[in-house]
Amino acid sequence: MSNWNDAAAREMLFGARRPAERDSSRVNPEWANAGQQAELLERQNDAQTEELATRVSTLRQVFVNIHDEVESQNRMLGDSDTVFGRFGQSMRGTGRRLGRLAESTRGRHRRICQLSLLIVAAFFLLYFYARWTTHSVVDAPAGDGDAV
Repeated sequence: MSNWNDAAAREMLFGARRPAERDSSRVNPEWANAGQQAELLERQNDAQTEELATRVSTLRQVFVNIHDEVESQNRMLGDSDTVFGRFGQSMRGTGRRLGRLAESTRGRHRRICQLSLLIVAAFFLLYFYARWTTHSVVDAPAGDGDAV
């Protein structure tokens, strides 16, 4: 009889190896109920573990995507910093050259500087004039269509 109690106790603690191995006629009903509860709890635990693993996997993928995006943006910022640095150096060099041209005591260089400024001013005036005329034409109300 001791053998039966050992087997039943082992089954109650660890569950049957396979459901077919259980012999309900030999198992105490209270122990069978406890075994079923243990199996139910084990299944729920497995389901929750799988759900948690899925969520962790999803979160990991989100964090990997965020990391990749941050790396990409850092590279882009580094590249734009390099481009703007070169542009700044170029503008400083141009400013120095224009300064030397403006400070030149020879009349010819002053004339070239004045002509350059005149061309730039004319360009801006034409640009704003063209912009003003296109906006005024677009913004104008439509006619009645009754023109004779």
